[in-house]
Amino acid sequence: MIDNLLKGAWAMTLAVAAAMPLSAATQRTAANPGIPTPEQTALHRHIANAMSRTVRVTDRDTLGNFALPRPYSVPCVKGGFQNMFYWDTYFTNAGLLLDGDIWQARNNIEDIAAMVERFGYMPNATATSMLNRSQPPLLAAMVADYYEATGDKALLRKVLPALEKEYAWWMKNRLAPNGLNRYGHSATDAELVAFFNAVAPRVGIDPSKAANDAERIAKGAHLMAEAESGWDFNPRFAGECMNYNPVDLNAILYGYEKNLGTFYRALGKGGAKKWDKLADSRRKLMQKLMVDPATKLYYDYNFATSSRSPIYSAAALTPFWQGAADKAEAEALVANLATLEGKGGIMTCAPGNRTATYQWDAPNGWAPVQFYAIKALDRYGYPAEAARIARKYVDAQTAIYNSSKQLWEKYNAAEGSSKVNNEYPMPGEFMGWTAGAYQTAYNYLYGSDARTDAPRVVNVVNFIRFTEPRRTIEPVLAWITDSVLLDAVEKQIDLLNRYDIKGTFLIQYDALIQPQYQKLLKEKPLPGTEIGGWWEITQPHVEAAGLKWRGRFPWDWHANVGFSTGYTPAEREKLVDVYMAKFKEIFGQYPKSVGSWFIDSHSLAYMRDKYGIEASCNCRDQIGTDGYNMWGGYWGGGYYPSRKNCYIPAQTRANQIDVPVFRMLGSDPIAQYDSGLGGNHQGVFTLEPVYGHAGGSKDWTDWFMEKMVYDPAMGMTYTQAGQENMFTWRAMRHGLEYQFPMIARLARKGDIKLETLGESGRNFSKAHAMTPPSALSAMTDYAKKGEKTVWFNSRNYRLNLMWQGDRMFVRDIHVFNENQESNYLRETCTTPECYYIAPPLVDGNVWSNDSVRGAIRFYKVLPSGESRELNFGAPVMANDGKTLTVTVPAIGEGAEMVVTMDENRADFTLRPSGAGLKPELMPRWYAVLEHGANAEMPFGKIAPNRINAVFRGFDYGVDVENATLGDCSTQPRTPEGVLKAFTITPDAHSFTFLFNK
Repeated sequence: MIDNLLKGAWAMTLAVAAAMPLSAATQRTAANPGIPTPEQTALHRHIANAMSRTVRVTDRDTLGNFALPRPYSVPCVKGGFQNMFYWDTYFTNAGLLLDGDIWQARNNIEDIAAMVERFGYMPNATATSMLNRSQPPLLAAMVADYYEATGDKALLRKVLPALEKEYAWWMKNRLAPNGLNRYGHSATDAELVAFFNAVAPRVGIDPSKAANDAERIAKGAHLMAEAESGWDFNPRFAGECMNYNPVDLNAILYGYEKNLGTFYRALGKGGAKKWDKLADSRRKLMQKLMVDPATKLYYDYNFATSSRSPIYSAAALTPFWQGAADKAEAEALVANLATLEGKGGIMTCAPGNRTATYQWDAPNGWAPVQFYAIKALDRYGYPAEAARIARKYVDAQTAIYNSSKQLWEKYNAAEGSSKVNNEYPMPGEFMGWTAGAYQTAYNYLYGSDARTDAPRVVNVVNFIRFTEPRRTIEPVLAWITDSVLLDAVEKQIDLLNRYDIKGTFLIQYDALIQPQYQKLLKEKPLPGTEIGGWWEITQPHVEAAGLKWRGRFPWDWHANVGFSTGYTPAEREKLVDVYMAKFKEIFGQYPKSVGSWFIDSHSLAYMRDKYGIEASCNCRDQIGTDGYNMWGGYWGGGYYPSRKNCYIPAQTRANQIDVPVFRMLGSDPIAQYDSGLGGNHQGVFTLEPVYGHAGGSKDWTDWFMEKMVYDPAMGMTYTQAGQENMFTWRAMRHGLEYQFPMIARLARKGDIKLETLGESGRNFSKAHAMTPPSALSAMTDYAKKGEKTVWFNSRNYRLNLMWQGDRMFVRDIHVFNENQESNYLRETCTTPECYYIAPPLVDGNVWSNDSVRGAIRFYKVLPSGESRELNFGAPVMANDGKTLTVTVPAIGEGAEMVVTMDENRADFTLRPSGAGLKPELMPRWYAVLEHGANAEMPFGKIAPNRINAVFRGFDYGVDVENATLGDCSTQPRTPEGVLKAFTITPDAHSFTFLFNK
């Protein structure tokens, strides 16, 4: 194992590559524990999402705190510990790198380097009260981890002077007479007296009993040195820390020297061998003074008495973490591991009789020592032992979190509980190094998150308008000037650049012709950023096409003015030609993507056929907002629209526009549909950052991205982030500053594919000649009402299964038919409102009211002849890429419902769930479509095997196999006000909807 690890040009850095994922082979050998529990995975993802909430910005010195050049990480979300702490940040960075948050890991490195440049060393924390001491010097290890992850020589070159400066400071100010290093302080006598008085009770000393200030100063000096060790306080140094060569400090400095040699080589600098010699000398001296000849174990060395400390501690793991020990010492370490190991992992010190109670002592465990153990044991060829410690730590922290909803910086490692020896209370909403150590242990055991075959694609799309004309009539909007809108776009670009996100900007014609936008979009975005068209129609656009403007303002959002639906097909082509010519004049090519709340099919087909548009996006499932009614379309990501109706997927290539259309806004798959039941004006539950209850909420964003990225899916799962500039930077900033680093982190982890809109269109077209089936799910709901949902889409229909507690029902079915011609294909829209609505079979929104939910529900026939609704448990999803199978236990029936959906059909089957129930004893059951009293139902004749309907003048129908249909439309309502449209009685516990006839 050691020989394999030490191969290669970067071998010398492996001594301190502490935050890096282990090789796949090592992970398999070390861990192989199966899969994580749902609770472990939930905590793992909570940590990844919550770490951005510990980032702070301090751009100038304030009372008691130092300015830092970059955003920096602090240990706690809120409450105590709101400064950047030195060695804590190393372990935090280890987690950030595993979570893919490369940018914040780099920020932390640059901040510590800035402190070193300013003071010669990194203080204990970025507070004036801690300027009189440092902490374990882990900056070189942080840089090594970062360089291993990124190969970023620019940062290496930038921080090398700070690394050399810090190393020199430790050798000048913390060198013991024997050539090894010790901890110390730079406090004044007055500071030492005050420090002694403050901390003496923590180590069992009554400060009032000190003989005089001289005694307080002497004892205070040792205690402050112990605070510099980070282990404040512990029994290792017997109250005389300044007289000791600590094992961990010298192991870390060994790693520092090895890393500086490696950095010199990487940058092509001479002098690397000097650092190798310094490291080798230190290693030999450590082994001579610190290793007990009989046991081969490492101990702190008291150079004042020329003796080793009698306390065996987890610091003994650090020479193995840093690669300074030999094979015999590693064998001794493992043989004696039980001395430190408890049910919850590694204790800081071996148990024993103490004169005082310390927090860095048995039975307490701390995050860093678990980190040391995992890395050290794996490095020296003991992956099973490393996995055991990792598993104990993950289990203990998960249990503690589940009971307290907190991460704990220290815990009882003997028991795996939160019953600790406290010198101070546990800080509120702690994250810090516990988060980093947890991610390290989780990654060691399980590797990356399990993925499905479904690619999780995210686009960041910001669209641009030039002006806010309503400010002329609404005083409250007077401040939204044209320059405010320009500033919003510039700030969006800055934020995207900061996180290395290549987004998409869709620009409206009135902004396209402005020199300030042309200059901004040409010069500032990252290479690879896409500029496309935003297809709303404005006064300068219409007049450039030689047409007459009919709007109230230069930009007017009404459907008959501000969208292509308000113009004849010939006028639409003129508008397209004018826009494309101007775009090419400015950017040298035609746009690859175009988006809008809605685009008519004539315009999109013309853009594709003449100008080669490759991707588009539109709004979906919106009723009433701004008068736009778009309902029942393909719920998920991409589909190829019909040439007769841009909102409906085509069923044949001949009638298909070969432009994938993606769903805008990132909609809540549960709440967005249900908002405004009864077909009323809907609220907005989307990823848009201006909505504080949704995309502007950190908690909602965490939940939404969890669903979109990790919950079961089939085919492409698509999410769109971003915001239109008319909301202004002031309104969107808070949400975007949380969303963008999260998206960047998920992309770096490989959990999402971060693409431009055009890239998504091209990749979709390469993979699919026609609209494929897809599915997405939300297995928990944000409101914690026990709701779940599964959306299935194909080119023929969409179907939504919904759970509320133990009630499962079909919330939605809309059918797609490429022959359903839009009202606006040949004619113009003459009203401010527009309607793009697919034909319904089940409409759980429009057919509902405050007391009745429109849905297909499932009932059991009782022996009395009465019926009661079947109860169902949690669903399990499976797919083969073409067919989605959802299996749901029928509670108390010994049976399970299996719903199978492919692009043409949906089967509902109730079958025995085990060997005990014979098919002939299966409960009799049926399904019924229920609705509210005021719903306008489309159904005509209900034949025994076919449902016929007419919606807005369009005839359609759905065949039903293996069942008998019953017309219930003439039956009276139930006492609850429920009306029934039809029943489906299966012939043999199964029935099928056919959607492709």
